[in-house]
Amino acid sequence: MASITIRDITDDVKAKLVERAKASGESLEGFLRRILSVEAAKAQPAQDSAARFDELMEMAKKIPPPEPGEKDFHEYIEDLRARDKPLSDRS
Repeated sequence: MASITIRDITDDVKAKLVERAKASGESLEGFLRRILSVEAAKAQPAQDSAARFDELMEMAKKIPPPEPGEKDFHEYIEDLRARDKPLSDRS
């Protein structure tokens, strides 16, 4: 198993962590191990969809012009905007 060393923790912070560990019936080491395990198991937040959209827009600007009869950049963007839904509205 790996080890982690954390330096420069104030005495006040350590005392509060010791209190919380005791209140939960754990050693300080066990308490911190549990907190780190819980935090590590959390899913990474999704990238903000607006920021991702802006990033994709910048990439799309580098696409060469369409051949005659193909959609241009602006038509593709309008299609994307029409289909874009907030994450909360997606099934």
